[in-house]
Amino acid sequence: MRFHRSVLLLAGLLLCSLLSFAQSQITIPAGTPEDQALAAISKESDAEKKAAMLQEFVQKFASNPDAVAYGNWQLAQMALKAGDPAQALEYGAKALAAKPDVLDILTLQVEAAQQLKDSAKVADYAMRGGAIINAASNLALQGNLIQAAYSTSKAAVIQLTRAIATSHGRYGIRCNTVSPGMTMSRALVEHLPARLREIVESETLTPYLGDPIDIAHAVAFLASDEARYINGHNLVADGGTATHIPGYAALREFFGQGDNS
Repeated sequence: MRFHRSVLLLAGLLLCSLLSFAQSQITIPAGTPEDQALAAISKESDAEKKAAMLQEFVQKFASNPDAVAYGNWQLAQMALKAGDPAQALEYGAKALAAKPDVLDILTLQVEAAQQLKDSAKVADYAMRGGAIINAASNLALQGNLIQAAYSTSKAAVIQLTRAIATSHGRYGIRCNTVSPGMTMSRALVEHLPARLREIVESETLTPYLGDPIDIAHAVAFLASDEARYINGHNLVADGGTATHIPGYAALREFFGQGDNS
């Protein structure tokens, strides 16, 4: 029973981490013979005829992994909808053999395995891995005059990241956090008091405040294969604001390193 609950949790993590999962994609370029064949198949309303056309499609374009994956994935969806999860698993396995780690296919496989109550297969597909990226804040690392509840909740996110990385890392699931500092989003630019911006800029080690794209790059890196050995980490993307000793700005002025020096 304990194993069964663990498997369900793994499946839940797989299904809930859609936005952060490092995945490959199925690509059928527009105007190609494969695309034209799929357009004809999509117009067929009879399920049996459509299935036959998809099988023919897979055979005809057997040298194209994307076509093979897409065709088998469609067949798997049709089998699952028809109440045949065992057949869906077979087609899904063929799709994954052509294009491993496609999230949509893995999700379908988990659903089919759950319908069959096949815990081993659910665990297998969950162990194909994933990357969960949580969002915290550099305020989780510092005391502040305001936002006590906010900074406390973000510190909890960092600890949650460590806990998930510890409990699920052996299943191929990585969990990391990005903690941004002040990031010049459009809303912040429009509403941030000028004096507050000056204060934060003076405490930032880079000669500029971050943009949303800087945070996006950090998330993309942690979700990528390049970060495959990083797990349970809190990546602080704040231009070094949370790095230095208190009074950094005043000390720069004292030592003659201010902006006007």
